[in-house]
Amino acid sequence: MDHPFALQARGDWQAAAKSWAELGCPYHQAAALADSQDPATLLEALPILDSLGATPLARQVRAGLRQLGVPRAPVAGTRENPAGLTDRQLEVLRLLARGLTNGEIATQLVLSVRTVDRHVAEILAKLGAASRRQAAARAETLGIASPRP
Repeated sequence: MDHPFALQARGDWQAAAKSWAELGCPYHQAAALADSQDPATLLEALPILDSLGATPLARQVRAGLRQLGVPRAPVAGTRENPAGLTDRQLEVLRLLARGLTNGEIATQLVLSVRTVDRHVAEILAKLGAASRRQAAARAETLGIASPRP
C-alpha cells in the first residue's frame, strides 16, 4: 500500500484521507480532504480542523469555500442563539439593554465606537427591531440577553 503522503502527492486525496483516518491521524485526514474542490468534502474537513484547533488550515478551507460560493456557516454559539447573534453581539445587546450609549459600550468592551455602531446595526437587523428599545424588548422576549446589573 502506498504511503498517504504519496497518494496525496499524486492527487488522490480521497485515498489519502481514508488512509490517514485508518491510521488515526485526523489532522492529516482533514488536510487531505482540504485538497478537494467539492464543498461537501471541504465541509467535512472543517469540524475535524476546528476540534483540533488547527486554525490556519481551517481558515484556508473557509476561504476556499467562499471562493466556491458557499455561504459562511455560523459558529456553534451563533447557531445556538435563536436570533443568530454572535457572542460579541450578545455582549453589546446586554449593555444596550441597560441603556448604555454606543460610546459607553465601546469604552466598557474596549472597542471603537464605529465597531459598536456596526454591532448595534447588525443586532437591530437580526432582531427585526427599529430601535434600541425594541431590540432590548425582543431580546428579553427571546430570553437571549437579559440585562445584567
